Amino acid sequence: MKPEVMGRIEHIAFHPVKGAAAIETQRARLTKEGVEGDRQFMVVSAVSDEDEVFNFVTQRDQRDNTDSPQGLAVMSLIKPRIAGGYLLLTWDGRDPIKVPSNRNTGRQMPVRIWDDVVEAVDQGNQLAEWLSDHLKLDTRLVKAAGSIHRDARQNYVANTNTVRFQDAYPVHWFFQESVDELSQIAGEPISWKTFRPNLVVSGSPAQTEHVFSTGEVAGISFINPKPCDRCP
Repeated sequence: MKPEVMGRIEHIAFHPVKGAAAIETQRARLTKEGVEGDRQFMVVSAVSDEDEVFNFVTQRDQRDNTDSPQGLAVMSLIKPRIAGGYLLLTWDGRDPIKVPSNRNTGRQMPVRIWDDVVEAVDQGNQLAEWLSDHLKLDTRLVKAAGSIHRDARQNYVANTNTVRFQDAYPVHWFFQESVDELSQIAGEPISWKTFRPNLVVSGSPAQTEHVFSTGEVAGISFINPKPCDRCP
C-alpha cells in the first residue's frame, strides 16, 4: 500500500544550547537521539541546590525574587552559529566565543533537567564567565557527554531512545498550518521559531500532527507519542 504523503519539510533547525536560539540548516543527520547537535549543551546555575545538584536555567526563570517575570527570556539573545567548523556562541550576533568541540571528558557535574538528574561535563571557566556576564546570573555551560545517560520519556510509548537535553523526546515538530492558525487567532504573525522545533512541515490542515501515531520522514520511520505540551 502506497503511503499517504502528509506534507513536505519547510524548515530544519537545531538548538545547540537548550533555551537559546536555533541554527537553521538545509540538511541534518537524524539519529535516535534526535537531530545531530540539538540540545547538546545546557546552561545551569553555578550554585548547587540542597541536594548538591546544579539546576538547569530556562527562559521562563527569574534571576531572583526581585527580577521581572521571565527575566531570563534574554537567553534568546544567545545566538549560536557555525564558523570554520566550530560552534560559536554570540550575544545577539556580537561578542563571539568558541565552544570547544572535544571537551567530552573532565569535570562532571550532577545536573537536574525537569525530573531527571544526570552527569554532564562542565565546559570551563571562560564560557561560564561569558554566560554569567551576559545573563547577569552566575551560570555554567555543561555538555551531554561523559557518562551521561538519559532515557526518553516512557509514559506514552515504551521506547529505547535516549536523549540529550531535550525536554522529553528526541524530535519536536509540527505543521506550519498550525502556527498559521494560531497567528490568525492571535491577530498577529507568530514565527515558528517561537516554539523551538526541529522540523516544520507544510501541506496538511492545522493540528494534523496531533492526530496520527506513526509516520516516515526521509525514509526513516518514527512514532509520534503525544502532542507537544508547548503548543497549547
